[in-house]
Amino acid sequence: MKMLADTVRIVAGEAARMLEDRGGYPEFTSLLLAGRDLGRRFQENFERTGIAFKAAAGDELGLLTRDLVKAGSIAGNVAARKQVKMGEALLGI
Repeated sequence: MKMLADTVRIVAGEAARMLEDRGGYPEFTSLLLAGRDLGRRFQENFERTGIAFKAAAGDELGLLTRDLVKAGSIAGNVAARKQVKMGEALLGI
């Protein structure tokens, strides 16, 4: 677990530096897309375990998880569109 926490800390630090520099980092879009993808995968795995839905209907954790799933779906659509735009730009379309 420490390994993952250290990795996240490093990536977060680099992302913060990129934002502070306000430089043109083409990698930043990839970083955002990868972060969203990792978040989506985490949420899917969390859902699959059933942890959030073991609680009774109306439970705060269950409600929060349902909201996160909906938000993740919207973010997934945005990320997919950005990937299409990046592909089109790469191909000159």
